[in-house]
Amino acid sequence: MECPICQKLKENKNKIYEDELVTAFLKDKSASPGHIILAPKKHAPIIENYDDKIVSHIFVIANKLSSILFETLQIHGTNILVNNGLAAGQDVPHFHLNIIPRMENDSLKLDWTPKQLAEDEMKTAELKLTQFTGNVGNAKQQKTETIEVKEAETIGNGDEDEEENYLIKHLHRIP
Repeated sequence: MECPICQKLKENKNKIYEDELVTAFLKDKSASPGHIILAPKKHAPIIENYDDKIVSHIFVIANKLSSILFETLQIHGTNILVNNGLAAGQDVPHFHLNIIPRMENDSLKLDWTPKQLAEDEMKTAELKLTQFTGNVGNAKQQKTETIEVKEAETIGNGDEDEEENYLIKHLHRIP
């Protein structure tokens, strides 16, 4: 079965923008009028599989599309969302951005309740992360990492007709 985003990119249905790297189209089942999906043309399941050029470009285009939404639809705000991985609510195996136009009192609920972490949990996370973030943004010293794609695993009890878990394939990183 073909990726739904790749299929949509081929159809050119509801397309509002395209360049050599990305395509933007209106979402069929939208959260609000003008809801845009912005996706790289190159297929990959998560943002970590793309090089910096594509990641930078998609966010530059998202910024421009958001500005266009403000000007043309007279909206009051936008949510620019990335659901990156199954645990984050990603429902298709192709990285993409949702650009959702918002109006004051539109009753669209995207809120979550933050939880208070214990001080030791925060300190542990901080220590682990700071060990690896020293060269983030320093292109000269930054090493390009490759994400290894493993054999696909299935969800459930192993029946052949069950859907492939596309995110399991790339969980192992090679430093």
